[in-house]
Amino acid sequence: MADQLLPGLVAVAALDSDSRTVDLDGATLREQNDAIRSFALTACLDDDGRVRQSAGRALEAVVRTDDALGDRDATEAVVADLDEMATAASGVTADHLRDTRDDARFWLQSDLGRLLDGVADELGTPASPEE
Repeated sequence: MADQLLPGLVAVAALDSDSRTVDLDGATLREQNDAIRSFALTACLDDDGRVRQSAGRALEAVVRTDDALGDRDATEAVVADLDEMATAASGVTADHLRDTRDDARFWLQSDLGRLLDGVADELGTPASPEE
Protein backbone atom coordinates (compact mmCIF):
# COMPACT_ATOMS: atom_id res chain seq x y z
CA MET A 1 0.00 0.00 0.00
CA ALA A 2 2.84 2.41 0.80
CA ASP A 3 4.21 1.91 -2.70
CA GLN A 4 0.87 2.97 -4.20
CA LEU A 5 0.67 6.09 -2.04
CA LEU A 6 4.30 7.12 -2.50
CA PRO A 7 5.63 5.33 -5.59
CA GLY A 8 9.37 4.96 -5.70
CA LEU A 9 10.07 5.68 -2.07
CA VAL A 10 11.63 2.98 0.02
CA ALA A 11 9.12 1.41 2.41
CA VAL A 12 10.74 -0.31 5.36
CA ALA A 13 8.98 -1.77 8.37
CA ALA A 14 11.05 -1.62 11.54
CA LEU A 15 9.82 -4.91 12.94
CA ASP A 16 11.97 -4.94 16.06
CA SER A 17 10.65 -1.67 17.48
CA ASP A 18 7.41 0.17 18.08
CA SER A 19 8.33 2.80 15.51
CA ARG A 20 7.27 2.18 11.93
CA THR A 21 9.17 5.14 10.48
CA VAL A 22 12.58 5.30 8.89
CA ASP A 23 14.70 8.44 8.95
CA LEU A 24 16.05 8.66 5.40
CA ASP A 25 17.20 12.02 4.13
CA GLY A 26 16.92 13.08 0.50
CA ALA A 27 20.68 13.08 -0.05
CA THR A 28 21.02 9.46 1.05
CA LEU A 29 18.08 8.42 -1.09
CA ARG A 30 19.54 10.22 -4.12
CA GLU A 31 22.94 8.57 -3.53
CA GLN A 32 21.37 5.11 -3.36
CA ASN A 33 19.20 5.83 -6.39
CA ASP A 34 22.26 6.97 -8.39
CA ALA A 35 24.09 3.74 -7.55
CA ILE A 36 21.11 1.62 -8.62
CA ARG A 37 20.73 3.70 -11.80
CA SER A 38 24.37 3.12 -12.78
CA PHE A 39 24.16 -0.62 -12.10
CA ALA A 40 20.83 -1.02 -13.93
CA LEU A 41 22.00 0.92 -17.00
CA THR A 42 25.00 -1.39 -17.26
CA ALA A 43 22.78 -4.45 -16.80
CA CYS A 44 20.55 -3.27 -19.66
CA LEU A 45 23.33 -4.38 -22.03
CA ASP A 46 23.66 -7.91 -20.63
CA ASP A 47 23.51 -10.80 -23.10
CA ASP A 48 20.72 -12.47 -21.12
CA GLY A 49 17.29 -11.04 -21.88
CA ARG A 50 16.05 -11.88 -18.39
CA VAL A 51 18.78 -9.66 -16.92
CA ARG A 52 17.91 -6.84 -19.35
CA GLN A 53 14.23 -7.06 -18.40
CA SER A 54 15.04 -7.07 -14.69
CA ALA A 55 17.31 -4.07 -15.21
CA GLY A 56 14.44 -2.32 -16.98
CA ARG A 57 12.18 -2.91 -13.98
CA ALA A 58 14.91 -1.57 -11.68
CA LEU A 59 15.23 1.55 -13.83
CA GLU A 60 11.48 2.06 -13.64
CA ALA A 61 11.78 2.11 -9.84
CA VAL A 62 14.70 4.53 -10.15
CA VAL A 63 12.78 7.00 -12.33
CA ARG A 64 9.72 6.69 -10.07
CA THR A 65 11.98 7.69 -7.19
CA ASP A 66 13.39 10.56 -9.28
CA ASP A 67 9.82 11.67 -9.89
CA ALA A 68 8.98 11.52 -6.19
CA LEU A 69 12.10 13.58 -5.46
CA GLY A 70 11.28 16.07 -8.21
CA ASP A 71 14.52 15.24 -10.08
CA ARG A 72 13.36 15.56 -13.69
CA ASP A 73 16.94 16.06 -14.95
CA ALA A 74 17.95 12.59 -13.75
CA THR A 75 15.04 10.99 -15.59
CA GLU A 76 15.84 12.94 -18.75
CA ALA A 77 19.44 11.68 -18.50
CA VAL A 78 18.23 8.06 -18.20
CA VAL A 79 16.00 8.49 -21.25
CA ALA A 80 18.92 10.00 -23.22
CA ASP A 81 21.29 7.20 -22.14
CA LEU A 82 18.77 4.51 -23.08
CA ASP A 83 18.11 6.18 -26.44
CA GLU A 84 21.82 6.25 -27.21
CA MET A 85 22.24 2.64 -26.09
CA ALA A 86 19.25 1.50 -28.20
CA THR A 87 20.68 3.24 -31.26
CA ALA A 88 23.98 1.40 -30.85
CA ALA A 89 22.37 -1.99 -30.10
CA SER A 90 20.58 -4.35 -32.44
CA GLY A 91 17.93 -7.04 -32.36
CA VAL A 92 16.16 -7.99 -29.16
CA THR A 93 18.60 -5.98 -27.05
CA ALA A 94 17.64 -2.80 -28.91
CA ASP A 95 13.95 -3.68 -28.46
CA HIS A 96 14.41 -4.11 -24.70
CA LEU A 97 16.30 -0.82 -24.49
CA ARG A 98 13.58 1.04 -26.40
CA ASP A 99 10.88 -0.48 -24.17
CA THR A 100 12.80 0.57 -21.05
CA ARG A 101 13.33 4.05 -22.52
CA ASP A 102 9.61 4.40 -23.23
CA ASP A 103 8.76 3.31 -19.68
CA ALA A 104 11.16 5.95 -18.31
CA ARG A 105 9.81 8.58 -20.71
CA PHE A 106 6.33 8.02 -19.24
CA TRP A 107 7.52 9.64 -15.97
CA LEU A 108 8.44 12.83 -17.84
CA GLN A 109 4.77 13.45 -18.61
CA SER A 110 2.64 15.71 -16.47
CA ASP A 111 0.40 14.12 -13.87
CA LEU A 112 -2.56 14.72 -16.18
CA GLY A 113 -0.73 13.06 -19.06
CA ARG A 114 -0.03 10.01 -16.93
CA LEU A 115 -3.67 9.88 -15.88
CA LEU A 116 -4.84 10.03 -19.51
CA ASP A 117 -2.37 7.30 -20.51
CA GLY A 118 -3.63 5.12 -17.66
CA VAL A 119 -7.25 5.59 -18.71
CA ALA A 120 -6.34 4.88 -22.34
CA ASP A 121 -4.54 1.69 -21.30
CA GLU A 122 -7.57 0.54 -19.33
CA LEU A 123 -9.86 1.24 -22.27
CA GLY A 124 -7.44 -0.31 -24.75
CA THR A 125 -7.27 2.83 -26.88
CA PRO A 126 -4.25 4.94 -27.82
CA ALA A 127 -3.72 8.01 -25.64
CA SER A 128 -2.44 10.07 -28.54
CA PRO A 129 -3.14 10.06 -32.29
CA GLU A 130 0.49 8.99 -32.94
CA GLU A 131 -0.07 5.52 -31.49
